[in-house]
Amino acid sequence: GVGVLLTSHDAGDIEALCKRVIVINHGQIIYDDKVSNLKRRYLTHKLVEVRYAQEVAPNFCVEGAETLKVGKYGVKLNLDVRVARIDAVLARLADAGELVDVTISDPSLEEVIREIYGENKT
Repeated sequence: GVGVLLTSHDAGDIEALCKRVIVINHGQIIYDDKVSNLKRRYLTHKLVEVRYAQEVAPNFCVEGAETLKVGKYGVKLNLDVRVARIDAVLARLADAGELVDVTISDPSLEEVIREIYGENKT
């Protein structure tokens, strides 16, 4: 059992190298737990990127998700999993046209840590 204290402003480094994370704000520890628990607690949104075989309407929207970006053949959505079920939103997306590709991802650890700092503003 050897411990190493790694300080970094690059959350990608932390995510790749560490099992535990301590978040310090103005000298105060505001979070101390496993990276996996951090994600479970704070990852309440999913990023959903969809590509269609046909062009997408510029005003594209789907119930249960916030439209972040609309491209010629695709959309990028923000899905709050506390409010909408992933399968229900995917069904609505499939009903909107012929799907070519779907990617569902979590926000980066950097975004999660930014949210923690936001909760602890004084």
